[in-house]
Amino acid sequence: MDPYSTFVGPSEANLPAGCISSNQLRTEKPSCSPQGLESGRKSCGTASLRGWRRVVLHFTPSWFAITMGTGIVSILLYDLPFNAPWIRYIAIVLFCLNIVLFLSFSLISVLRMHIHEAKLGTMTAAWLLPIVSPIVAAASGALVAGAMTENHPSHALWTLVTSYVLWGCGVPLAMVVLVMYFQRLALHHLPTPEVIVSVFLPLGPLGSGAFGIMKLGEVANVLLPITGTLPAVKDAMAGGILYILGFAVALVMWGFALVWLFFAVASITRTRFPFNMGFWGFVFPGGVFVLATNQISKELPSGFFKVLTMIFTMIIVLLWIFVSVRTIEKTLTGKLIFSPCVQQYQENRIKMTRCTSGEVDIVSSPNGCGNSATRGEITCAGL
Repeated sequence: MDPYSTFVGPSEANLPAGCISSNQLRTEKPSCSPQGLESGRKSCGTASLRGWRRVVLHFTPSWFAITMGTGIVSILLYDLPFNAPWIRYIAIVLFCLNIVLFLSFSLISVLRMHIHEAKLGTMTAAWLLPIVSPIVAAASGALVAGAMTENHPSHALWTLVTSYVLWGCGVPLAMVVLVMYFQRLALHHLPTPEVIVSVFLPLGPLGSGAFGIMKLGEVANVLLPITGTLPAVKDAMAGGILYILGFAVALVMWGFALVWLFFAVASITRTRFPFNMGFWGFVFPGGVFVLATNQISKELPSGFFKVLTMIFTMIIVLLWIFVSVRTIEKTLTGKLIFSPCVQQYQENRIKMTRCTSGEVDIVSSPNGCGNSATRGEITCAGL
């Protein structure tokens, strides 16, 4: 079934056999005048798309970067080292706004289908986005377990164990993808300007993983002696070991994130890129990196890391404001409601429609034996 037939008109199966066949000859793309493209769009049914159908058709998972960025900004504002009550109220408002955005985007995602082809040469750090989910869930589980430690230690213990398992599912897999991504950057060119901001995404799993393992160790240090977990270890050593190990691992991950931050900054300084939804890739990865920095400043404690947290937080908040304003502006003008993969799909459909109407020349493709093609093998030039 054609996944986009609901929105863009008849599927390719309904086009005449003389337009396209299994033995296609790809030649130079024909030039298209604006009038010809508009004619093709009307034939395919794409010109009539308005309102929610157009939004659903061109919706991509990149829009979830808005919820990730808004959520991390609310967390940073709520947990500032030098805070004030009015700042926390702003954080709560942003949190509620983020819930509304997440539910809306989830509903739109259910209404559409997404198909893509994965190749190493076209790989971006967006492959990390699904992997970040269990890592963030592990960090959230540590916070929940910490809140239940005093009154419900047994529930807190199971939450803690589950969070460690989630962390173990996400972080090693993220490291595997980072190795693949490093290979892709070493063997191929930098990502295209439209997705160059994705070079900041490795900060996401590293920052949230560092924060999560520190919080898990902090909870384990208090909870394990209460529940008597790991009785073979004397006194409170079990929780203390996990606490120290968590901080050590987090510090290493934070250092690794610094390396990727250097790579990312070096990449964008060499490329001019237009504003698009990828700009939200600045906010969440940078935000969780700052969150890990803030937690390190609490554990050491360190005035240097506290000041660094304040500076980074101001940068992230300013980035969020800038990206939010540009997103609202371009959404109202309709320039952001655009999906490159769907656009390419529609252009191919337009060319096939123009073939059937005689606007594009047809050529014959030779068969496997070197003879001339039959009528059924005739195809559109440029398809």
